[in-house]
Amino acid sequence: YLCVKPLPETVALVEDIVVEYVTDMVHKAQDIASKRGKLLTEDFLFLIRKDTPKLNRYTELR
Repeated sequence: YLCVKPLPETVALVEDIVVEYVTDMVHKAQDIASKRGKLLTEDFLFLIRKDTPKLNRYTELR
């Protein structure tokens, strides 16, 4: 494989997508946790419970 430096526009686009996704997940997890008053890892796991690849990756990294 060739190591090619990505275009700055591509890097900026991917960064925007990732920041938007993470921000959305944190807001959703906070909504879930607000009933309890404390944000837990389980709140994020609840959000990805039906996304098998993400759950598998979580298990792998744990």
